Amino acid sequence: MEPNFNSSSERSIGAATPKRGAVLTIAAALMIIFGITEVITGFGHTFSSTRTADVAMAAYLGAGMGILLFFAGTLILTAKRSAAALALGLLAAVILGHVAMVLTGLYPTDSVSQLFSIVLGTSIACAFFVVVALKWETFV
Repeated sequence: MEPNFNSSSERSIGAATPKRGAVLTIAAALMIIFGITEVITGFGHTFSSTRTADVAMAAYLGAGMGILLFFAGTLILTAKRSAAALALGLLAAVILGHVAMVLTGLYPTDSVSQLFSIVLGTSIACAFFVVVALKWETFV
């Protein structure tokens, strides 16, 4: 007897498997990597050309945003809709955190390279938010 690969039991097992596209997997991996680099930047007060003010509050906020970004990436990997909703909230907190750090002077804006790094980092977080929102239907 030949196996019937079109049976309803085969389809239900396939339907229960999380369907996460390559775009979401790459975005989640980048969120995790960038989250780790934000933690390094926060505690080291510098990473590449990005630096924060040399005060404890900048370290805690920078590292906190890195942790939020890291957790957002891990939540996306679960492929669950509720986890993706929480990840969107975490990404929004990261974006608002970048803006707050600029407004309070914890991210100095005294050089072009520093401004470029801040805008690039915030834009990347915004892009992650948009990618997750556009792929909303792939979450179960």
